Amino acid sequence: MSLRRRIVDAINLSLKKPNTLGDAALKAFCELPGADMWQPERIWVLELNYVFDHGLPLALLAQNNTADRYRKEVAAALFQNTIFPASRWSEIHTCALLTHWGLKPRFIEETKTKTPDLEILLHGGTIVDVEVARAEVRQEHRAAYDRLAELAGALRPSDIEGDLLLILQDASNVTDVNELFEASYHLRPGESAEREGRWFACAVQTGEMGVSNESTEALAPAWWAGRPCLRTNSILMDGTNQVKPTVLSFSQPPPACYQGPITRKANSGQGRSGHPYLIAVDMTEVLGWQKQVDNYIAENFPIWRHVSGVLAFERRFWSWPSAEKLYLSKMYINEHAQFPLPQQLARLGGNNRQDLFELLDKLSPRPD
Repeated sequence: MSLRRRIVDAINLSLKKPNTLGDAALKAFCELPGADMWQPERIWVLELNYVFDHGLPLALLAQNNTADRYRKEVAAALFQNTIFPASRWSEIHTCALLTHWGLKPRFIEETKTKTPDLEILLHGGTIVDVEVARAEVRQEHRAAYDRLAELAGALRPSDIEGDLLLILQDASNVTDVNELFEASYHLRPGESAEREGRWFACAVQTGEMGVSNESTEALAPAWWAGRPCLRTNSILMDGTNQVKPTVLSFSQPPPACYQGPITRKANSGQGRSGHPYLIAVDMTEVLGWQKQVDNYIAENFPIWRHVSGVLAFERRFWSWPSAEKLYLSKMYINEHAQFPLPQQLARLGGNNRQDLFELLDKLSPRPD
């Protein structure tokens, strides 16, 4: 039985079938060089995610001849266990998203001289250079998570009364972590302490009305940006059968996680003379990035006159059986740029975009 037939049969078991886009994603995957060598013992949840997570961006690039080299490298990585850098995938997703928006991006062959990763050919012959970066969970990110965990680890049940909600804007800031710790173990249920914009702590009665993901929204201060990147949830044990206090800790991603990739590309000199220069940043690994990126870019655009704009995007590829793939993105336009983004790109700026791709339809019920 062919690989394609096996995959379709597995999808049908969930009473669904590929729609037009899903069929294109399946085709793009199965037509990769060497795809027939991929013969898992069974095809179900993990395998179907594997097919569509890789097939969708390749399907969006089906008519892009400059992507042929990438298809070969992807095939070797998927089916022959060679290394395909994560940064390459970010380039593929950037190109796929721009293509979906009706633009004509092209991959640029690497040379000994610095060149951008992509170029967009617009009506009238204007060329926009695109350099792609990837925000990653680096050492600073792991260290910040460890500090969140250490906050709870340093507390004993006898130190506090009730549950604690702890919020840090930046858990990599040791001074703020220490201040929060000092303030938190003096709190009693109904009390709170904060340093506005930096940290916040409040205590609530342990039990049914204790801290939780749901109560965080109501308890958190107004300056808290929302969906956190780092989170720990600890129950303090004391060897008794009494209800134990819970410590719920949140923090935004350390600034280095999202600032570094943008800054490096702004200073790389890879934009060509006379061309608008767009930096695209894959933020998928750094959740809760938007407010921080908004502020950072606003501060730096006046001195980055050679940068025409920044495209930040995040992939949310949901698991089976939904098979829905979502790109969240925001285009930042630099009004101070020496070479502004052309209108075809500038029109995409300012608002948050959501591009949802649904790959499956329900099977029609069989007649009795």
